[in-house]
Amino acid sequence: MIPVKILHCADMHFGTPFTELSHFKAEKRKEDLKDTFSNIVKIAKEEDVSVFLISGDLFDSDRIRKSTLEYLIKKFQEIPSVNIFISPGNHDPYHSKSFYHIVDWPENVHIFKGGIDQVYIPDKKLCVYGAAFTQPHQRQPILHDFRVKDLDLINIMVLHGDVVTEGRESDYNPIIIKSIGESGLDYLALGHRHSYSGIQKEEDTFWSYSGNPEGRGFDETGPKGVLIGEVGKGLCSLEFREVCKRKYFEKDIDISELRTYEDV
Repeated sequence: MIPVKILHCADMHFGTPFTELSHFKAEKRKEDLKDTFSNIVKIAKEEDVSVFLISGDLFDSDRIRKSTLEYLIKKFQEIPSVNIFISPGNHDPYHSKSFYHIVDWPENVHIFKGGIDQVYIPDKKLCVYGAAFTQPHQRQPILHDFRVKDLDLINIMVLHGDVVTEGRESDYNPIIIKSIGESGLDYLALGHRHSYSGIQKEEDTFWSYSGNPEGRGFDETGPKGVLIGEVGKGLCSLEFREVCKRKYFEKDIDISELRTYEDV
């Protein structure tokens, strides 16, 4: 079976207010998010990606500018041959008044709307599963007792959630490692955590957090990016691709020998 080429992205958080910055710098950082996403779409187009997975929190809240929505529609229209799948997260849950519902998205965009659903792509022998937050908190584990319907297909899931140890609770779709291993999935593309987890494996299922593509504060330091590569039966050849416009760094400065505020 021929592997499928995918791009896994999560947690863009369009609409982040950047309240700790001046108005000018906040507006610049909002544009940086767009520049970074434009780069991601360019990669998907130039590297002939078949499936583009967005694992939730595309939006930071329900306060999004019309220009941002128009920008996203335009970007998705630039890659009409790419199948785009979005799993709404805790910051942008799916409901009747959400942008996922009221905006007329391009035909190549599929938005999951509740419990686990699936889309079959016959020419790729691929089944893409996904689910959505429908409110800011999802305390019941979506992946619990899930099993793919056809193990002979390439089975991928896009999902927003919090991988936790067994018995631990979470407000953000708790996912235990055992459920990942029992799912029968070939790859689970996760969002919610804002740092790259590395490619993990439980039984026959590969899984990963891609992290967010653009750091937005000093709690999101270092390189940020997406995952790109091939997924197939027993195969996960994904690489981390840095795409961020800017990086946040913490730097230690020794001021122990300085005597005055002016010196500091």
